[in-house]
Parts: sequence; structure tokens; C-alpha cells
Amino acid sequence: MKKSTMGMIAGSTALVSAGTVMAVKKYQEKSGNGSVNSNDMMEKVKTGASKTMQKAKTVIDKQMEMMNKEKQMIDQADTKMQEGKGSSNLDPTIQKKDKIASPDAPEDEAEKGLTGLDHEYRSEWVANGFPQTHREMERLEEEDDRK
Repeated sequence: MKKSTMGMIAGSTALVSAGTVMAVKKYQEKSGNGSVNSNDMMEKVKTGASKTMQKAKTVIDKQMEMMNKEKQMIDQADTKMQEGKGSSNLDPTIQKKDKIASPDAPEDEAEKGLTGLDHEYRSEWVANGFPQTHREMERLEEEDDRK
């Protein structure tokens, strides 16, 4: 947490403590309980305020420690992602399939030049009407330009 936040917590605690002292003094004056030793009262308030601020600091320190751990985890994940650009670090099976040739390449002319991963997705491409080759993509672009 920022120092300004800690300052706000400490200031708020001090204000509450000072208000409490003033309220107790007024109450004692009105009820006629005699003289009040303001030094003793102020020491008690300072002690209480100090304990409250120490507890607040402890909570803030724990939160900062947790946030630092989370930041380290995020940094590690980011590093792993940067190292694995262009490939999937999450599934090595997909990486292998994308490096081997299509199993149907020897039998099917349309499968030549495709990888094992392309082979798996080809049926979806065909069903959705995606072009299968660069020539087909160029032909479709030319048709669009003519329209």
C-alpha cells in the first residue's frame, strides 16, 4: 500500500482518539466527577492509537506480501508465454501434430502439404467453406475484386 494510505489510516486513528478524549472530558465535566487528569487520558489514547496503527501496518504488510507473490506468479506466466511464442506450451500433443505430415497425404491429393493438425481441422474447413489452398484463396479474392 502507498504511504499516503498509511497516513490516512494513522490520521483517522488519531482523530478518532482525540475525539474520544474530548468526549470523555466533556462527559466528566457535565457529570461532576471532579477533575480529570488530561495527561493520563492522553497517554491512554496515544497507547490505544499506537496499537491500532501497528495492527493496521501488520495487515497492510500481509496484503503487500500476498500481492508480491501474485506479481511473481504473473511475471513467471508472462515469461513462459514469451518464451513459447508461436507454439502452444499448454499442449505438447498439438505441437507434435503440427510438425508431422498428414496421415492421409499419400492417399489424398488434397491432404498433400498439410500437417497432422491441419488434417484434424480440414473437415471443419470444408464444412464451413474455408478455402483449402493458397490458389483457392487467390481465386476467391479475384472474384471479390471483380464484383
